[in-house]
Amino acid sequence: MIWGTQSDCADYNSKLVVDGGVSTKARGCTPIVDKSREHSKGEVCSRNISPLGIVQNMNIDLEKLLVSYPAAVLVWIEERLKAGNAFRLDSEFNWLGLADSAAAYASSTSGRHSVLERILWGNVAIIIREQLASFEVGKPAALERAMSVRYNLIMDFGSYPGDPLFDANLIRDWFFRALPISLEKAATESKTWSSDPSSRSFELKWTTEWIELLRCLVTEGRLASDDDLSGWFRLMDGVRRVNPAPL
Repeated sequence: MIWGTQSDCADYNSKLVVDGGVSTKARGCTPIVDKSREHSKGEVCSRNISPLGIVQNMNIDLEKLLVSYPAAVLVWIEERLKAGNAFRLDSEFNWLGLADSAAAYASSTSGRHSVLERILWGNVAIIIREQLASFEVGKPAALERAMSVRYNLIMDFGSYPGDPLFDANLIRDWFFRALPISLEKAATESKTWSSDPSSRSFELKWTTEWIELLRCLVTEGRLASDDDLSGWFRLMDGVRRVNPAPL
C-alpha cells in the first residue's frame, strides 16, 4: 500500500504516540547514516505546489518535488507506476536524487520534519529504491539502501508485523537472501581477524555490519530472534571476546 493522504497515516500516528518515537541514539544503537544530504534550496516544507498539480504534471522536476507535500509525491509516484512508467537509473528523471533526498528527510533529526512527514518521505525513498533495485536481477544486496531507510524508521517508530513499511521481518528475510557468506565460512575466516585485519573479506565485513544492526532490532524488541540469527550472534560474540576492537 502506498500512503497518499494524512488520513491514510492516522493509524500510524496513533501507534507512534504509544511507541513514543524514542531516538535511536538514546537507546545506544547508531542509526544508519545515509550518504545523501538534505535539500539545501528553500524550506523543505514550503508546500508551494498543490497535490493536484503534482499528479497532473507527470514531468515535474526534482526541485519542485522536494519542496512539496510528501503525501502528494507519493500520489505522483503511484500514478506513474499505474501508468507503467518504470523507475530506472538511465531515465531522464533523477530518480536516485529523489530517493536520496527523501531518505535524508526521513532520517532527519533536526526537528524540521514531523513524524508523519518522516514516514511519508521514508515511504518515497523505499518505493523508489526498491523499484531501481528490481532491475538488478539476481542481486538481492541491491535492496540494501531501501532496507537502511526501513531500519532507521523501525528503530525510531517501532515494528508492526505485516506492515509493508514497518515490519522488521522484511529486513531479516532480505538479509538471509542477500547473505554473501555461509556461517561456516565466516567462522573460519573470523579466526584470523585479530592477527591479520587485512584478511577480512568484504563479504564478512558486510555481514558483520548487518548482523549488528539486526542485533539492535532484537535488543530493542523490534524483531524476534530465531535459530538462524542466534547462530550469527554467537559467532560475533566469540569474535568480540578474542578481538575486543570494533568489528
